[in-house]
Amino acid sequence: MTDAAQVTDFLARAGWADARRDEVAGDASARRFARLARPDGATAILMDAGDDAPGSSARFARLSRWINDRGFSAPAVLAKDIDAELLLVEDFGDGLFARLLEQDPEREGALYTAAVEFLAALQRAPLPQGLTPLDGPALAGLTALLTDTYLPAFDAPATDAARAIPGQVAALYDQLAGADPLTISLRDFHAENVFWLPDRQGSARLGLIDFQDAVAAHPVYDLVSLLQDARRDLAPGTEAACLALFARLTG
Repeated sequence: MTDAAQVTDFLARAGWADARRDEVAGDASARRFARLARPDGATAILMDAGDDAPGSSARFARLSRWINDRGFSAPAVLAKDIDAELLLVEDFGDGLFARLLEQDPEREGALYTAAVEFLAALQRAPLPQGLTPLDGPALAGLTALLTDTYLPAFDAPATDAARAIPGQVAALYDQLAGADPLTISLRDFHAENVFWLPDRQGSARLGLIDFQDAVAAHPVYDLVSLLQDARRDLAPGTEAACLALFARLTG
């Protein structure tokens, strides 16, 4: 975590020295977050990426600008200290998809339809420069975590079948390669990382976070992250309807 004195100095320079600070739940990264509330009623989110991978704040700021420039909704960066890995960003409120669905499961169809429509619209945008391709070798490396990290953590032996999985994943990717052009993947696109912003229009109603590790991937990567989310089960028929909609919108 960034030194407390650095945070205090950053907030003073940004004009938020008098703000109340309340910790809020983070995303899938090692970053830490706090909601700031000034006496005048303004709110913002303090993002401290000091424990995350180096360059996380710079990537977030760059991709936030790219996303917003195309009419979508990423938190606007209000102030930044890239060297200290500190950002002050727009507060999207509490309308996280996952919390809204806990309160009213009947909204699942409408929210997931909006998410699929967003993915189709996002993929029509040209790839931003500098994205790492999530290709066969990269996917194989991620799959190798099973035998390299997860099984050893449980003192479980890695079988020959388990050790063969990364190579099989790479081979399957090679079979698909070239059939569909790579598109931007936000990589952690699921109900815990998407906000509903009802005052905005179209795909801008989806507020996006945790996109700093975006990659160039197969077009269905984020769709699978959304529909096969380990954190929640979809109602019967929702996944099939979303797959059909995505196919119709993207061809």
